[in-house]
Amino acid sequence: MSSVRTPSALLAAGILLAIAVSASAARRTFDWGLSVEEKLSGDSNILRLASPEVDRLDRDQAFQPTLDGAGDLRMDHRVLADLRANLPDRRWGWLELGLDAKYVNFFANSFNNYSTQRLSLTWQQKPGWGADVSWFGINNFYLREFQDADTGELHGTDFDSNEYRIRLKARSEDFGPVQKPTLSLIYSFEQVFYNGWFTEYDTDTREVGLRLDVDLPRGLSADLQFYYATTDNVGYDSGRSGGASLIEDNDSGDGSHQENRFQTGVDWRGDLYGHDLQVGLAFSWRHREYQTQLGVLEDPVHAGRNDDRLLLSLNKIWRIEKRYSLRPFIEREWRRVGGPWERLPQYKNYAANRMGIALRVVVR
Repeated sequence: MSSVRTPSALLAAGILLAIAVSASAARRTFDWGLSVEEKLSGDSNILRLASPEVDRLDRDQAFQPTLDGAGDLRMDHRVLADLRANLPDRRWGWLELGLDAKYVNFFANSFNNYSTQRLSLTWQQKPGWGADVSWFGINNFYLREFQDADTGELHGTDFDSNEYRIRLKARSEDFGPVQKPTLSLIYSFEQVFYNGWFTEYDTDTREVGLRLDVDLPRGLSADLQFYYATTDNVGYDSGRSGGASLIEDNDSGDGSHQENRFQTGVDWRGDLYGHDLQVGLAFSWRHREYQTQLGVLEDPVHAGRNDDRLLLSLNKIWRIEKRYSLRPFIEREWRRVGGPWERLPQYKNYAANRMGIALRVVVR
């Protein structure tokens, strides 16, 4: 597995403890919250394999020898904590330090387990301007086994990533039926580090985005988001050594690309048998165009390639008691690929269905 280049779970636990201790020592100035969540779900295609590859699993064990079936059950263990402080002059709002840590455990394919952590600092003025900065890290996210071009051997491919994000928010006055319109400007920088066999895949991504959130009549709310990202395949260019490279090659081609991402969602909040109910429908469309200067013969996987990845999800949050809520969800993700190499869709198109339920408990 890849070497860890993100703060460990122990650091996240230490920050969580510091939040609780600091809040207990200064209850009049600070307020803090703590929640835990357990989510059980099923994924029909955990490695995002193309249909011919899923069929191949049944007749060729050597294709992905560590994989026990295309689908699997998973359990997400999640902890969320926050520490909020009012600024001395209340006109300037408040500050909040947040932690969101998660560990994902797969039932049949434990090699696919991974963890994520998010640290954030938020400032919000009511009403008016706001801002937040955050770091998001992924540890040991597994992709699949790839065959090394030099040795012919299969090796598991996983990566770590760090994403740094800043968001500026401005909320205006109500405009007719549109309430609390909030416009956000977002910038992020992400580095992805692959394990030692595949450092040629290392990438740097820079992204800018706009987001609009509004409240509407009858318990409705909506968001509209647009992002533009450029990804530099720095490993291919040998521009960065993310770790000890066991064998370095560029046979995989140049994966640099540009991407436009559009997201939107609508939520309804109401009452069901005296309990708070929220239902949400979300859609995401990502269009990616690869920028390699290599020809089709040199780089058939990336030359002239474009991807469309879509995600449609439906979820319901049912607050069954003040401290307990259930969130059943269902989603479908699929990718369609085009390019001059006629066999590209056969290897890169995929579809995945997921469904599950999460229980969240507010400890404080």
